Amino acid sequence: MCSGPFETGARVVGSASRTGPDGPRGAGAMCLDASRPVDALPTPRAEPAGRRAAVDRRRTTSAGATVSRIVVVGGGIVGASVAAHLADRHEVTLLERGEFGGGATADSMAVFTRLRLSPTRIGQRLRDRSWRSYELMIDGGAVGFTRTGSLHAPPPGTSDGSADGDDVRDRYRTAGADLRALGVDARVLEGSLGDRGFAIDGPALFVPADGHLAQQAVVDRYVERARAAGAAAERGVSVEGVLADGDRVAGVKTDAGAREADAVVNAAGPHAPALNAAAGVDLPIRRTRGPIVELAVGGDGGTDSGAHPRPIPFTLFGDALYLRRSPRGYYVGEYNTDFDSGSDVDPGARDEVGAAFRQRARDRLRGALGAPDATLTAVDEWVGLRTVTPDGRPVVGATDRPGLHVATGMNGQGVTLAPAVGDLFARGFDDSDGQRTDGEDAGLLAALAPGRF
Repeated sequence: MCSGPFETGARVVGSASRTGPDGPRGAGAMCLDASRPVDALPTPRAEPAGRRAAVDRRRTTSAGATVSRIVVVGGGIVGASVAAHLADRHEVTLLERGEFGGGATADSMAVFTRLRLSPTRIGQRLRDRSWRSYELMIDGGAVGFTRTGSLHAPPPGTSDGSADGDDVRDRYRTAGADLRALGVDARVLEGSLGDRGFAIDGPALFVPADGHLAQQAVVDRYVERARAAGAAAERGVSVEGVLADGDRVAGVKTDAGAREADAVVNAAGPHAPALNAAAGVDLPIRRTRGPIVELAVGGDGGTDSGAHPRPIPFTLFGDALYLRRSPRGYYVGEYNTDFDSGSDVDPGARDEVGAAFRQRARDRLRGALGAPDATLTAVDEWVGLRTVTPDGRPVVGATDRPGLHVATGMNGQGVTLAPAVGDLFARGFDDSDGQRTDGEDAGLLAALAPGRF
């Protein structure tokens, strides 16, 4: 929702299809994939009565349950999760203009991370809910997960003996204590980080349970589940606008014709602001640029230089650069989720990493590995977009335009949060009688609701 914790939306530089962190990468910017995961995801629910009052096209089952026609726009991991959770109780159509699991999802580092410097109870509850779902998929063999741990560290060259170093150490200690209070095994590391693969010293904050997922497998499972429940999943269909019935959004306009619906869910990632605008909805969602370079260690000098690929945790540095192992070496990217630095960048525009970032990536990797003379070759690169919000939380639920709902603004955490977002969205949509959400659900839905802005 994107590059991993740190997810970037997809604007591909180079060929239309290339190898990504965990396999082929598609060129679509909004991608849908839903499936029946190994875990029994909670069945979707129904929209609050106030939101449904103007709808007269819905039908009911013999058991009296209301069935809605729902169009989910965007086939990335979030849209796929939403569709899968809704499909057991509603007539769902998933629309993706590219390939299922392409775009932001394909360009993601796919990291599941609990590590944060300012952890909150809301954020941890979302992660716990997501991990319960992922754990069932992983244990059942449906989805691969590589446990690497995650690390936050000052940039190489920072002196831990300075006043700034003491401030960093105190911040890590505070964050570690806060994470442990929320049930996360978080450790402050001192001294050499050589056993973590780096030629740098602490302090650093480490969470050993984190790692990265095979995100395409997750998407495939969600698509499979949605289709098994009767949903239509269509790729190669571009949404160009919305249909209106008075004040209500009544469907979408596509390049393949109109699709009427009782509800439209905007899960279009970096494209979500445009669809919101087409419906007359203004939410504070911005997009930040996220360059990524894959660097391979070149020639015989790799081993001699000390830069040969070695196990490392997913590592985020204090200046927003991050490292992750790749099949051919290492990924180096930039994780910028600062709302104030976001802008209305065209998600369809061609963008390039640029020579300056390439050099910055090489310098960071050499410094972190203690290999100043290493020969590093850029074997892949791309620039993506993250959708960010002012408070760092996703935007999930009904907007003030009847018929339009959103599941967007993942702040670079789309892979981490997708199962929880899909589950909560479905529960909130179907909670007309107050029987399908508990106290925690209601609190989380309120924390994510568009109406908070």
